Amino acid sequence: MLTQETHALGADDLVVLVNQEYETVREMLRSSILKHVGIEEEIDNGRGPIPKPSEERFPYRGIEYPAWPPLGEGLSVFNDRDKQATSPKEYQLTSKPYNRLEDIAGYSEVRIRVTDGKELLGKRATVLQVRRRDYSKERARLHHSIPIPLPYKESLTFSIVTNTEVAMIEAVPRQLPGLVVRYFVPNIRMGDKSYLENFLISLKKASTEF
Repeated sequence: MLTQETHALGADDLVVLVNQEYETVREMLRSSILKHVGIEEEIDNGRGPIPKPSEERFPYRGIEYPAWPPLGEGLSVFNDRDKQATSPKEYQLTSKPYNRLEDIAGYSEVRIRVTDGKELLGKRATVLQVRRRDYSKERARLHHSIPIPLPYKESLTFSIVTNTEVAMIEAVPRQLPGLVVRYFVPNIRMGDKSYLENFLISLKKASTEF
């Protein structure tokens, strides 16, 4: 965490289900991020798959895991369970740096993947995948039961989702009366067949309650 006002949610990623058309959610989300922190990069899959981000960013140490996006390209982790004929429309943005702390060369950036969920869920819906990456240069530690500080600093990066990013998402429903969002926290068991089946059941159940 890079600011005392930030409250960590104990998650590397957040999956958000929205009861609205892809194009509408995409534009409202884009507007929200532009207003809150600005957009550094954006791309869609209109001309091919969205490129994967680099797992490392020199000089910061720390491989990005689990792989991005956690639900796969075009929600492909569910392909064996719900045969999708075509890849859904997708858009991805990466924010400009925020939470800057010059004394530790620290900053945050949020990455959001927006996917049309109509084919997967059988009704009008959009799926968001959210991950924040924090970068900082801090005192190194030996991580035992009690972390032991070392006499040098190292550049580190890690994934997190906090109330700051949730606030950016929550700004979207306020733009359109009747828009509803549901939040899910995936975990590293995304390769587990039974877990994926249950996760998809949860998404479908939530979509029927809109």
